[in-house]
Amino acid sequence: MLRRIIHQYKRMLFGGTLLTLTLCFALYAMDQFDAGMVERLQTSEGLITIAILSFGFIALCTALLAAFAPRFLDAIEVLLISLALTALIVTVLERIMPPLMALIGPNLPKPRDLTHWGEVAGWAEWSILFACFCLVCRFSIGPCPGWMRSDAGPFRGRFTSPEPPEEAWKLLYPLPGQLDRYFYPESTVSAAPEGIGADFMLQRKGDFPHLVTVHDYMPGRQISMEAQFWDPDGKTALRTLGGTLFFKVSPGPDGGSEISWQETVRGAYPMLRLGLALSCIAREVNDGYAARANGRPDRSLLATGAPQMPPR
Repeated sequence: MLRRIIHQYKRMLFGGTLLTLTLCFALYAMDQFDAGMVERLQTSEGLITIAILSFGFIALCTALLAAFAPRFLDAIEVLLISLALTALIVTVLERIMPPLMALIGPNLPKPRDLTHWGEVAGWAEWSILFACFCLVCRFSIGPCPGWMRSDAGPFRGRFTSPEPPEEAWKLLYPLPGQLDRYFYPESTVSAAPEGIGADFMLQRKGDFPHLVTVHDYMPGRQISMEAQFWDPDGKTALRTLGGTLFFKVSPGPDGGSEISWQETVRGAYPMLRLGLALSCIAREVNDGYAARANGRPDRSLLATGAPQMPPR
């Protein structure tokens, strides 16, 4: 668990920096309303205090989520980006409304009434925040245009197993009748739907089914698998996601095995690419593989929502 928290250092740095910049930007926007408070905060001591509090708050939230609710780690970026967009939009409105209202006519409400941090402005700001949050979520979990998608990776790693290559192979490939040894327990393998160019359908517990096509199949040595989410009804935004996974097994010292892997996520949307980068996902996946290959509890992000392998 400690390694899982440490691997979030990029998320802590990104979140702390973004929150600091957002707060400083908000101070710039507030200078016409409370000049005294802003003047005190805009000193070097005030800015250092804002940075320390921002980084400390983000580090604490990230550590707690990584330890107890890793599925919600992406919420940090979603909320911070929504706040940053809200601060930007409100600042722009505050700058363009006075000349715009003066141009339209003197009988309309005064610009200050529309942009002051009072009852009306607070309601408007919460509305803007909600709209920004919905927009960011739309590009986080909703379908995105093709031009916004690109591949993430490749991610690489290497780990060892105390078992010989013939046995370690069972961890990597979902062999029928030996699924109890596969990396993901309680998985099911079935034939691919008729007319679909895939070798089989794999469904891990708690996950969507994948269509799997196997390449470079050399039992006990190496395998390359191409997976695609199976969503014939188009009910999930993940239907265009896929990826390739390559394993290579070689004999290791003391009769064990050395296993290297490479994975690429195909068609990843922007927030997914950001989340993978901030999570140090290659290290997390490698820790998960290594733990399962050596019969230890998997405490990586790979284990989120996935059953643990029974101890051997």
